[in-house]
Formats: sequence, C-alpha cells, structure tokens
Amino acid sequence: MFSVRRFRQPRSVIRNRALQALFAFAAPPFDAEASSTSPASQAPRNCSPGVLLGLDAASLDEPIVTDRPDFTESIDAVPRGHVQIEARYAFAYDREGSDRIRDYAATEDRKITSGRPVDGIRDNSFLIEEAYNQEPGVVQHIFTGQFGVQHRDSADDRAWDLSFTQEWPVLSQSHQLSYTIPYAFADPETAEHDSGLGDIFLHYRYQLSTDDGSWPAISPRVSLIFPSGDEDRGFGTGVLGYQFNLPFSKTLNDRVYVNLNAGLTFLPNTGLELSNGRRPHERDLLQFKVGGSVIYALTEEINLLLEAVGSFDQELQEFSTIEGGRLRVDRRRTNDVVISPGVRWAMNLPDELQLVSGVALPIGVSEDAIDYGVFLYFSIEHPFQRQRTE
Repeated sequence: MFSVRRFRQPRSVIRNRALQALFAFAAPPFDAEASSTSPASQAPRNCSPGVLLGLDAASLDEPIVTDRPDFTESIDAVPRGHVQIEARYAFAYDREGSDRIRDYAATEDRKITSGRPVDGIRDNSFLIEEAYNQEPGVVQHIFTGQFGVQHRDSADDRAWDLSFTQEWPVLSQSHQLSYTIPYAFADPETAEHDSGLGDIFLHYRYQLSTDDGSWPAISPRVSLIFPSGDEDRGFGTGVLGYQFNLPFSKTLNDRVYVNLNAGLTFLPNTGLELSNGRRPHERDLLQFKVGGSVIYALTEEINLLLEAVGSFDQELQEFSTIEGGRLRVDRRRTNDVVISPGVRWAMNLPDELQLVSGVALPIGVSEDAIDYGVFLYFSIEHPFQRQRTE
C-alpha cells in the first residue's frame, strides 16, 4: 500500500512542503507441520499478488493502518499472523532570512537546511573570519594546522602552527564567547628545533546584523591576548595585548557568498632583550590585518574557497649603530600577504552533529610571508542542549 500525506509544521517560519511515503505489506505465519504434510504445500507456487515467499497471504478484515512512532502513532495493533514494515522519506523547506532552520519534528536524524547549497556550511573559513555567530544551544570545536616553508638566503625555515578554538553562544546568537590556544613547532635551519605554547586569546563577538535582504552579516569582535607564550624563545609577546576585528559576510546568490575582514592588534610596552643582556625601554606595537574570501558551494556538503590575507605588523629588532657599535632596538614593519585556495566538505550526522574538514594551499606573495605551505582544518559542531520546537 502506498499513501501520501501532506503536513504543516506549527512554526513561525516559511514552510514549503513535506512528503511522507509509507510502505506496508502483510505475510501469514509459517506453519512448519502443514508445509511438510500437505501435498499441495510441496508443489511450486508462483508469487502472485497476495502471495509472499511462495505462501498465500492471510486475509485482512480491516485496512492497513500506518503507524510511525512519534510521527503518526496509531492505537491499532498489527493483526495476528501479519507483519507490517513501514519506511518514511520527509522533505521540508524552511527559511528564515538566510539562516538555516533545524527541524526536529520533520526528521530526527537529518539536518534540514534552506535547500540552497550556499547554506550547507557556514562559519568554517580557514584564514578569514565569517560574521556568523554560533546558533543558540550549539557549540563548535575547531582544530587547525598550518605547515609553512620560508626561504631565507641559502636556508629554509619550516614551522607547524597549530591551534584549538572553541566557540559558545551566550544566551542567544547575538553574543558569543570563544578562546584560541596556539602551539607552534619551529624548525629553522640556523637554530635548533623548538616548540612551545603561544599567547592564548579570549574572544567576545556581537552579532550586529544578519545576512538578510541588502544588509550583510556584521559581527565585531574584541579579544584579550594573554602572555602565555615564552617571549625569549619567540612564542609570545610578553605583554597583555588587545585585538579588534570587524568581519562582514554577504550571500550573493544560492551558491556564492563573500567575506571581508579588517582588524588591528595593539601590544603596549613590548620589550626586547638585546644580545648583550641589556633590556632597553619598551615600545608600543600596532599591527593591521585585512582580508577577504569568495566561497562557492558546489553542493551543500562541498565548498570551494579562495582567501587572501594581508598582515602588516610592527616588531622589535636589534641593530647596532655605526659609531661605536652600540646595540639598539627599533621597530620594523613586516608585510605578510598570502593567497590561499582551498576546499572544505561536511558530514551531517544524526543528532545535529556536523563534521567539517578542509585543506588549503597558502602561497606567499610578499617578502615576509611563507613561500608555500599546507593548511588543514577540522571542525566539530553539535548541540549541547535540545532546541525547543514551537
């Protein structure tokens, strides 16, 4: 038996349609004694309508009643001597602006999106920050690793920069707290291999606007930079720093959206110990960062990315004067510009679990940037509390 039912979910969002396909069949009990003693049972049978596995189907006194627990639950039991098998396929179209809507009532084991490929993966860029805060009740764990090679005269410097970031919504999607823990492995040709913890970041981000209509999503972020890294070994700055970033994100069509970033970092009273052991007075350092990306959704689960990032930093550098060879400290400006093509793909699992993996190939286009490298990305996103349906 095949039946189609239309249903409407009681939610205050746009609802397109839902289809439910139910299949059922009936089969009689198997009587081993009758099959072995009856001459008729030894003759071959054709599986005609009303026959299953060569056995005549028992008659039905009442129509088949569909029964899906938690969906179309029935008070009627399956008649004696019968078995009933049902399967369901449901499709729902939900849209609230450009945000995807998760629907537990339509199906418990699939993530229902808006139906646009561009909405399948959000807030999973590599080098660029997207302006989408975490949804209420959903936490994200992000692991990144970048291997870079930089040519310096006749030697090559190699380094692995790892990080772990965890993002939590606070009460609603408007507020988000997160932190980043970096760890680096350095392998310069002119020095010994070294590794260590970097400076830890604590972030707060506010969802100023969403990606609706002609407005882009805007989520300004402020961060504290704690001096947890060893400055003498080059893994930290040794001071409490402050960072501000302003990300913009805008959906252009069903497959393309873009992101823009502009930010700065302030490191007050930064010092440098000279090679003679002397430590001159500290200097304030100011760093600027701009970038952008274009993301094309091949499908809801596979995206292509092209990112470009420029970091224009100040750092302290030791130099000696011509007269007398005295050692001094001065600011030096570095220009680190990278273009990075990449790809990311998602796995949407039961219980609203989403896994996003990605790889990119950053290429340096300025003197102070890495010459080439590999960027790896992995994200786990899942609810930490069940969302309530309206």
